[in-house]
Amino acid sequence: MKKIIKQIICSFVAIVMIIGLTTGNANAQSGSQPVEGDACNYELDTELLSNPSNPARFLQCHPRGSYISMPCAPGTVFSVKEQVCIQTDNSGDSKS
Repeated sequence: MKKIIKQIICSFVAIVMIIGLTTGNANAQSGSQPVEGDACNYELDTELLSNPSNPARFLQCHPRGSYISMPCAPGTVFSVKEQVCIQTDNSGDSKS
C-alpha cells in the first residue's frame, strides 16, 4: 500500500512540474515580447512594457493575470527606460 501511495505522489509531482513548465510565462522563458492578453503574474511582473503594435501605448499586468494595453497621453510615447510616457518632437523621436 505504501508503495502505491509513493508512486501516486511521484506521478502527481511529475505532472505538476510538467504543467508548471508548460503554462508558465512562455514569453519570459523564450525572451519574446509579451502582447496584450498574454498571461502575467501581477505580484511579480511589475515593470511596464512597450506595446509592440503601438509606441503610444504600454503593457501593464492586470490583477486578473493578463497584460492589458494602456494609452499614453496625446503627443507622447512610452519609454521603457523611464517607465513613463514622454513627449515627442515633431518627427516622432522621443525627447529625453
